[in-house]
Amino acid sequence: MEIEFRPDGTYSYTTYLKCLAANCVGEGAYFYNPDSRTLHLRQRIEGRSTVSQYWQLGKMTRDRDVSLIWDNKLVKTSGVNADLYPIPAKQAGEMWTRI
Repeated sequence: MEIEFRPDGTYSYTTYLKCLAANCVGEGAYFYNPDSRTLHLRQRIEGRSTVSQYWQLGKMTRDRDVSLIWDNKLVKTSGVNADLYPIPAKQAGEMWTRI
């Protein structure tokens, strides 16, 4: 999965998983709080329902060009299939790469 955060508060993503309830290419709005390291994602699925995810970002290391973020936790969801979209909950424990 690749996700791009834009300075205007929107994001877009592409996933290679089989998509059941939303397009494999999606977009929505986000809010990031650097003090608490929380990330809130919102997405409208097929024009009828909205899903939200709240992520607590974990530890981060910075290399020359890339930073790695791990121990991320999905702390709250709302909406149908919010455990799958925009980011599958199973990826919570995986390492994220920030470029």
